[in-house]
Amino acid sequence: MRGVTSRYKDRSARAGRLYDSNVAGDAEFDAFAALLRRGRDVPDMVGHLAERLERALPDQVEVERAGLRRHVRSLAVRFNPMQFRVELHGHRVTAWLDHIVRGVCVRSDEVPFDDWLDRLAEALAKEARQSTEVRLALEDALG
Repeated sequence: MRGVTSRYKDRSARAGRLYDSNVAGDAEFDAFAALLRRGRDVPDMVGHLAERLERALPDQVEVERAGLRRHVRSLAVRFNPMQFRVELHGHRVTAWLDHIVRGVCVRSDEVPFDDWLDRLAEALAKEARQSTEVRLALEDALG
């Protein structure tokens, strides 16, 4: 059985291809894919992702931290009508896609972490195409 690290490296390579094919040439998404490739383990990668998304999208990102080193315990990114949520328990990660209607979560689907990352990447790309402000904020935070 492959470990989390090798699965992460495979997923990171797929993320690079996803960005290249969907938003070819967009520097912020190349940087985001590079960020995903940089992480050594899932908690480290989620921590870096949380920091950058908090800077880029402060109104849409919620991060819960704990411990003396302020490690990320959970990350939630809201794009109506979806919320992308991940919780860390040591080196174990649980990811959900929440369906929000009028501010209320009507359904939560637990998904594999790789799928969660792919869907988050797609949502970020979509938001960047629809809003110059979001695109510039992502470029600044991820670049």
